[in-house]
Formats: sequence, structure tokens, C-alpha cells
Amino acid sequence: MGNIIPALPFGGLYAIAVGVALFAPKSLQWVSVPVAILAMVAGRMAIDRFGFWETERMRKELEAAFNERGIKIEPTDRWVGISWKGGTSPLDAHLDVGFLRITPTGVKVLGELSTYEFTWEAMTHLGWTVGVHSIIGLGGWCTVQYDTADGNKTLKFEVREQPTMLGNKPLTKELVKQLWQRREEVRKEKSPAGANSHRAD
Repeated sequence: MGNIIPALPFGGLYAIAVGVALFAPKSLQWVSVPVAILAMVAGRMAIDRFGFWETERMRKELEAAFNERGIKIEPTDRWVGISWKGGTSPLDAHLDVGFLRITPTGVKVLGELSTYEFTWEAMTHLGWTVGVHSIIGLGGWCTVQYDTADGNKTLKFEVREQPTMLGNKPLTKELVKQLWQRREEVRKEKSPAGANSHRAD
């Protein structure tokens, strides 16, 4: 729904622009240009507003489902959309949704479809990467690569805590920074210098 609803105003206005360009008298064909621009503006606004359609309802329902299973969602858990390498759908960039939890040993994500977990030591890459909506200034991913027994894997997270995609974009970048800082803290604690400083205490 998050990508279908925004397509309606864009598709309708763009169809009008094409129709004017092809079938209107030459004296009126110039109208197709502002209509096409209006279609792009309306499409971007619609994607921003409806890209995370009913995200708060989804969050509450999933949290209630976890509570019924005896799993408590903490206030510090981040509500995120989840995807992975080669898995993004053209209709919905998020293949799963869930709660991202930072733990002393790594990251655990309690998803609706599955649980995803990796340690700080297993992480091989962490950064912010563009998404399908980045071309219009929206969206973006907190991307993590980590080693497993089956090889290196990639997970992508996008925060869904605000009602608009534009409102969530800085929060996703903030998540990257939060994970990076925690990973560096763990690395320092486990380094010889860090271990010696703990012994000195």
C-alpha cells in the first residue's frame, strides 16, 4: 500500500501530461510540461506521506503479539523496516518489520517474519546507503554486513518511527552513528590497550 497509494496521483497527472503532449492542439501542448512537473511533485509528496502507511498500527500490533509470547519490547528498541541483499520488492522496500535491539554482544532484531542477530565482532561493514526512494531525496538504509558460518550476509534497516519518510531519514542516519559508536566502544574494550586500562582500574 505504501507504494501503490503514491502512484495514483503521479500516474493520473502524468497520464494527463502525456495525453496533452500527444493529442492537444500545438498551441496547448506546452501545458504538458507544468503538468508533468506537478505529477513529480505530487508523487514525491505522496510517497513521503504514505510511504509508511499505517506504520504505527503495525508497530502496536507486532508489539502486542510479542507481549503475548512473553517477549517484552523495550523503550530503547528501534522500530525498523528490514531488507537484505537482492531482496527488495518493487512494491515494498521493506520485506520485514521489527524491533532492533542493541545488546552488549551485538544487535538483535525481533522481526515479524524472523529474528536476525549478529555480534559486534562479526560485523565487516556498517554504513548508510541509498534506497529506491533516494533519487527523490527520501529514504535510505542503515546497511550492515557480517560474517556467518554460511558466509558474509547483508541486512538493511530503515527507521519507521515517524509518520513520514522524510522524518525518518535522519533517524536512520542516527542509527548508523549509534551502531558505529557502540561497535568502536566494544573494539576498544577488547583491544590490548583497552584490556590493560581495565586491569589498571
